Amino acid sequence: MILRFQSSWVVKKGVKDIVEVSSSLKMKKYEIMSKNPFVYIFLKSLSEGIKYPEDLPDIAKKYCLKEKFVNSLISKFKSYGILIEDEKIISPPLDTIYDRQIRFFRTFEHQTLSGEQINDNLQNRTILIVGLGGYGSWTGLLCARMGIRNIIGVDFDSVEITNLHRQILYDRGDLGSLKVNACKKKINEADPEINFTGHCLKVTAPEDLYPLMDEVDLVFNPFSYIPEKKALNHPAGILAQAAIIKRKPCLTFGGSWIGPLTIPGKTPCYFCTIKALELKNINIDHDLRSQHIQKRAFAPPIAACCSLAVYEASRFLSGSDDSQVLKGMIQLDIFSFSNSRFLPLELNLDCAFCIPHAQDNFKGTHE
Repeated sequence: MILRFQSSWVVKKGVKDIVEVSSSLKMKKYEIMSKNPFVYIFLKSLSEGIKYPEDLPDIAKKYCLKEKFVNSLISKFKSYGILIEDEKIISPPLDTIYDRQIRFFRTFEHQTLSGEQINDNLQNRTILIVGLGGYGSWTGLLCARMGIRNIIGVDFDSVEITNLHRQILYDRGDLGSLKVNACKKKINEADPEINFTGHCLKVTAPEDLYPLMDEVDLVFNPFSYIPEKKALNHPAGILAQAAIIKRKPCLTFGGSWIGPLTIPGKTPCYFCTIKALELKNINIDHDLRSQHIQKRAFAPPIAACCSLAVYEASRFLSGSDDSQVLKGMIQLDIFSFSNSRFLPLELNLDCAFCIPHAQDNFKGTHE
C-alpha cells in the first residue's frame, strides 16, 4: 500500500525548528517541532508517497528516525484525515487536453474519490442550455472547455452583427447562420468528442422543453430574475417551471445574480427566490432596469457572471465539493466589488411552484 498526503497539503519549513503541513484550501495548518532536519525530508517524501508499513524500517533508518516516532507521526496525520491510501504511487497526468484540469481536481480528492474520478464525474454529464446569446454562448464554451460530453443547446435565432462583440461562440463567418449550428461547429473545434445537440426552437411553454430534459443532469437558466407575474410567460420563468416539473436541477444566473442552484423540493426555486428578494426589498423589476440599460451589453461582465456560474455548476456536477449556490445566491457588483455579497436563501415551504413537485427521494447528481 502507498501512503501519501492528500494533494492539497503542502510540507514546508517554518521558523526555527518547525515544519509546517498546511492546506490553503482547507485553511488548516499543523506544526511539528524537531531539531532533526530529516523530519522535514521524511514528511516531504510523504507528499510523493511511501510504501507502508513494509518500508517503515528502511525509512526510519534512512532518515535517522525511530520507528516509533515515524509511526506516531503517521498515526497523528491519519487522525487528521489528511493521508490517502493508494495502490500505487501517484503519477502526473499525461500531457493531454485535460491534464491540468485533473491536477486541479486532485486538490479535492479524498480516500474514496480521486481527481481522475472527479473529472470523469464532470465530463460524463449532460447539460441543457436554453438561449445561446451573450450568457448562453459563454456558458456553452466554458462547459465545452471542461469537456462535458453531452451539451444540449436551444435557440431559435440567427447570428447578427450586433452579437459578435459579446457572444463568444460566433464570428463574422457565422453571420446569418442559426446559432445552434454555429455553436456546434465551435464546440466541436474545442473538443470533437463532445456531443452537441442543437434545437432551433422558440420556447413559449414549459411543455416545449419536456422532451429535451429526460437525460439532463443540470439545466442552465441564463435569463436572470424578473417579477413573478411577468416571469410566468417569459423564457426565464418558463424554463424554471419546466425544470421543476421534470425534477431537474436548474441554475439561474444573469446580470448581477448567480444562483441559487435549484434541486426541486430541497433548495429554493426560481419563484422562491423572487419572493425572497421581494421580502428583502431588492428591486428586480425588469421594466425599470430596461429603461436605463436597454440593449446595452459588455462582454467582460457577462464573462465574469458566466464563469462564476459554470464554476459553481462544476462543483455540483463533479462532486468535488459543495456548491455555494445550493444555499443561496451571489450578487456580483462589477462596478464596485465591495458591494458584492452572498445572500443565504431557504426553501419556501409555501411555494406554489416547487413544493407540489417535490419528491423526498430526489438526489442531486453529486450525491
